Order: sequence, then structure tokens, then C-alpha cells
Amino acid sequence: MTPRRLSRQVACVARSGFTLIELVVTIGVITILVGVSLPAVNRMFADSHRADLENSMSGLLRSARMQAMNNSERGLFFYLDGGVQKCVMIEAQTKRMGETISVPDVADRFRVLPDTIRTFSPPFRVAPLGVLDDGNWLDDQLSNADLFATEVPTTVPAGSVANNHRNHFTMLFSSNGRLQVGRNVYIEDLRQIRPTPLVPSRGPTTGLTVADADKYQDDLGAEQVFSNNANAPVPDLVVNDDDIALNFPSVAGAIVYDESAFAEIPPDDIFDDQRRELLIRTGRPLYVAPQTGEVITGPVGENQTPDDTP
Repeated sequence: MTPRRLSRQVACVARSGFTLIELVVTIGVITILVGVSLPAVNRMFADSHRADLENSMSGLLRSARMQAMNNSERGLFFYLDGGVQKCVMIEAQTKRMGETISVPDVADRFRVLPDTIRTFSPPFRVAPLGVLDDGNWLDDQLSNADLFATEVPTTVPAGSVANNHRNHFTMLFSSNGRLQVGRNVYIEDLRQIRPTPLVPSRGPTTGLTVADADKYQDDLGAEQVFSNNANAPVPDLVVNDDDIALNFPSVAGAIVYDESAFAEIPPDDIFDDQRRELLIRTGRPLYVAPQTGEVITGPVGENQTPDDTP
């Protein structure tokens, strides 16, 4: 091979590769395309997670209603566990051997069913529909996220000042399939091992503080004393820091919302209106017809207060 022919072959090989400028331009174009498409991809995944939660909520409510009609009073208890919202089925607790229920409030005890836990994928959570009404839910309750024992007076349900929290609440169905709005609910999370009856510990299912309580919140938020045949504490109830059984009145509907967007708003009280406006504008309402129990999914941004529920 002559030197001239070899030189031409080397030149052809050199021209067949990318130049540094071409490589930089290609990488730049790819970076721009990824930057433009990434938000859309993230929105797609977020919409998918939200839709999964909405479908799951509809299914859970229908299942709770059907089980209530086939068995006894049943419902759903929503709570936070390690900053992640979960839901568990609850059923009316029957009397234990030797126990005599002498006041209605003790009969409002509902046992969690350990095998029914559902975990909601962050950042989405569920809140009572009533939080949208600034005349009923106080700003402190709307802002409350992970502080569990909040006892700020409120008028939701009507006439009640029981414990209200945007991520800890119940939705309860009667044996005829009707949603029981305002029904008092005390959560029993049965402990298998207890150091002593009066020592608080974590419930094995919910992870919430559980103790043998001799006091409870009535529907007016006042402390009352449980009364049974031996005047003994009622075991394994979810309690606050004072070992008072917390009351989670059944609510009229729910709203699915993005907790990450909610948390971006500064925690100061002056921004509470912005939090409520965010829920109204971006939340997906789930209405439950009180008489029929039908679950109705509303459009995003078209939320109503429980009084307007169909």
C-alpha cells in the first residue's frame, strides 16, 4: 500500500467519527429534552398514584358498607404511622366476658381488624371533607399534621368538640348500610402483651398510643369516666398524653389531596387560608350519600361541605 493511499484511508476514518462540537451539541439537546419531559413524566406518575388512592378509597368504603350490612357496624379508621397515612377496617366491639356496658359511650368502642391495613402512597393523603369549611374546622386543626392528640374545640360534627385531626378520623356504616355521621368512635387496638394494665404502649396494629383508659372524650369534648360492672378501666383504647380515650366522630365525606404541596405552605397561622384554598382547588372529594351509602367521586376543584353532600 502506498503512503498516499494509506493517508486517504486514515482521513476517511477520521471523518467518520463525531467531533467534539457535535458531541457537545448532542448532549445539550438530550439534556434539554429530558428537562422538558421530566415534569410531564413526574405528573404522570403522580396522577397514577392519586388515581390508585381514589379508586382504593371508593373500594374501601363500599367494602366497609357491605360488611356492615352483612355483619354489624363497620367502618374505616384513618391514621398516621411514621408520617405515612394508613387505613384499617374497624368493627363494633362486643362485650367481653364478665363485662357489663352501662353507658352508651362504652358501646361506641370499635376494634381494629389487623389483616385489613391499607397504606396510602405518599405524598397523597385523605382528610375529612369538613376541613374545607372554615366556619367549622379551626385553623389549628387544619394545620395539624403529625401531632396526634389535638383537642381544639370545633363544631364538626354538629355540637361536637371532640378530637379532630385532618389525618386521623373515621367513617362508619350502620347495619342498614347508612353512613353514621357524628357517631362517637373509640378505637381499640388489642395488645397481646401488656407490662401492667395501666402502662401505655403502642398498639400492635396502628402504632398509636394505647392504654387501659378510665376516662374518655364525650361528643362535647368533656372528660367522662367509663362505667362498667367493676368500675375498671376499659382496656386497649387509643389515648392522648393524659391517657384519655380519644373520640374520632364519624365524618360525612373525604377529600384526597397532595400532602407535599400542602406542606410547602409556611406553618404560620396567617397562611391557613392558603392551605384551605389549596385543598379546595386541588383536592378530589369523595361523597357518601347518608341514606344509600353510595360513594360519589367528585371532580377536582369542585368541593362541597358535608351539608351540600348529595
